[in-house]
Amino acid sequence: MPSYAQTTLANIYQDPLFNRVKSMVLDIKQHWIRTVLCALIASVTHILHAQSLSKTDFADLFSIKEYPRLDSSININTLSREECNQLIERMFEVDQQYRDSLNRNMQDKAQFKRFGRLITVNDVANRAVLLKILKRYGWPCDTDKRKLSYKAWFIPWHTRSNHEMLSEFYSYMKK
Repeated sequence: MPSYAQTTLANIYQDPLFNRVKSMVLDIKQHWIRTVLCALIASVTHILHAQSLSKTDFADLFSIKEYPRLDSSININTLSREECNQLIERMFEVDQQYRDSLNRNMQDKAQFKRFGRLITVNDVANRAVLLKILKRYGWPCDTDKRKLSYKAWFIPWHTRSNHEMLSEFYSYMKK
């Protein structure tokens, strides 16, 4: 005569709900195995591609030899409003200078990379400096002749793909 445990186990195995759950668990295991295999294949492919890069390409990816034209650690509290306005004009000049140079040197791969790095490095510094100015004096507003607001606008505009960063500037623009 079968024991109570054996009878209960036999009843569980015959239960349709148990079979559905068992089927779902097997599906999940198969999905998990497929996912892990895909990730493993992608990783191996990425590693093999990385090994095929020449040493100079690999060095170019991680070397930043360029420094920003403006020091982002500048103490804005020691500057007058006029000096901050001059700083905004300088940021605009630097911003446009490297973008113009990038557009002129699209055929020369090395120069194109260099100006791309300079743009990135200077954009970061310009954002930091402009945020300091905005916290102290607010969004620059002045005559049409100087166009400080227009010039300052370019700095957040170049972060338009990063909505979080752009929102930091938006609160100052809408005031």
